[in-house]
Amino acid sequence: MIFESIAAITAALSAVNGLVAAAKETGANVTGVMGKMGEIQDGIHRFELEKREASIPTQRLTPAEAFALAEKKRSVARYFEDVKMICMMSAEGAKLWEEFERTMQESREQHARDVKMIIQRQKAKKAFLHDLFVYSVVGFCGLTISAVIIALVIAFFKP
Repeated sequence: MIFESIAAITAALSAVNGLVAAAKETGANVTGVMGKMGEIQDGIHRFELEKREASIPTQRLTPAEAFALAEKKRSVARYFEDVKMICMMSAEGAKLWEEFERTMQESREQHARDVKMIIQRQKAKKAFLHDLFVYSVVGFCGLTISAVIIALVIAFFKP
C-alpha cells in the first residue's frame, strides 16, 4: 500500500511537471492547466478514499519512503506556486486561481467529511459485530441452561 501511494504520487507529479513545462513553453491556456490540476486533485482524493476504506492496515513508512514522500510533497507545492504565478499574470487568471482555491477548500472539507463517515461506518460495524457476538453467546447460554433444566425436570418426574 505504501509503495502504491508513492507510485501514485510519482505518477501525479510527472503529469504535473509535464503540465508546468507545457504551460511555461507554450503559454498554454490557464483554464486548461487548471482543469488538469483539478483532475489530478480528484484522482488524489479518490486514491485517499480507497486507501482509507482498505481493510488492510497500513504499514509504517521506512525512512527512505518518508524522505521520498516529503520530496514529492515539496514538488507538488512548488508546482502549485508556479501555476499561481502563471495565473496571477492576468486578471482572468487571478479570478481563476481564487476559484481554484475555493474549490480546493471545498474538496478538502468534503474529503474530511468522507473520512469521518468511513470511520463512523467502521465503528458502527464493529459495534454491531460486538453486539451480535454478545447476543449470540447469551442466547446460546440461555438455550443450554433451559435444555439442562428441561432434562432435569424430565429426569426428576420420570417414574
